Amino acid sequence: MSEGKSYINAGQKVVTAIDELFVDGINLTYTGVPQVCGLTGYYWTRARRNYIAVLLLCDKGYGVEAQVLVRTMLEDLIDLRYIATDPENLSVRWAEHEGRYRYNHYRKALEAGENPEPPDDLAELLELAARDAELPKKHRPKNSWTPLQIKERACEADRLGKLKGAEHSYGLYQSLCEHTHGSVVAAKDYLEMVDGVTHLVPEPSGYKRVTSLAIATWLLHWTLKALNSIGLQGELDVMELANQYANFNEPTVDDLNRIVVPEVAGTP
Repeated sequence: MSEGKSYINAGQKVVTAIDELFVDGINLTYTGVPQVCGLTGYYWTRARRNYIAVLLLCDKGYGVEAQVLVRTMLEDLIDLRYIATDPENLSVRWAEHEGRYRYNHYRKALEAGENPEPPDDLAELLELAARDAELPKKHRPKNSWTPLQIKERACEADRLGKLKGAEHSYGLYQSLCEHTHGSVVAAKDYLEMVDGVTHLVPEPSGYKRVTSLAIATWLLHWTLKALNSIGLQGELDVMELANQYANFNEPTVDDLNRIVVPEVAGTP
């Protein structure tokens, strides 16, 4: 089995294991505010689906393109590490922001003369809107669930020692951003110079699929641990399982920086 296929096989084993772990659904033992349950279910479903999408892309040779989803998984992990510093308060903020977003779309549709389906929780959303309206304008919630930027969220989680082992997540995020934004750095993945002539690379080269999948697996591992710390029941050492089938090393900033340098090209 080729190196690439061994990693794909490992990823498929991980997906099977997590689906077996939650075959009866997601269970929470958290007895605090109900918003924690909604947030946990959202982030776990999103992490699983993003990981499967990365796996499918890498299997077809689109390792470069998969890095956009890897960055999304990394952003979510940074959010979860921050939320784990104060699950009750931050889960309520997150849920209220999501509610405002849905209510504003519903209200704008009504104002446009449309007949949208009312949200199931419309009464709660109206109450939230009324409460916001009573606040002085400068104190009303902004268009975000937290005033902290992503670097500040990562630093706060590091400062409070949440999920030790994932402290360098923001450094990884910075490196991924260098590549996933349309930039000169990313151009080398789509263009190649041969004898002084620039050629397009329209088809997937197959390189970087191992790197992308390895980092996504590490992120899934820590996402599950973050959700376990908030109250999700069902533990699985994703990295230990993956390493039974391929050599998944914990990524460092140096490893991720190599994403922006083409690895040896291979075939999907």
